Amino acid sequence: MDSNYCTFIGNLYCCPVGERLKDCPLNFNDNMSFEEKIWKFKKLAPVEKDALIEHHRKCANSRTINFFYK
Repeated sequence: MDSNYCTFIGNLYCCPVGERLKDCPLNFNDNMSFEEKIWKFKKLAPVEKDALIEHHRKCANSRTINFFYK
């Protein structure tokens, strides 16, 4: 697996900036085991993985900025 994807794997376990938002595309897998989440992520097409990573990056940046500037 590409190293860019490997660094994202932890996000499958939990959101690093708090509780997942309702629009988080990873909400679908909250009832799966961590191993199942990894297996499902590995089966995604690269474009789907990239979309998840980009969504996470934008969301995490906005939530981190809001946290520090409240």
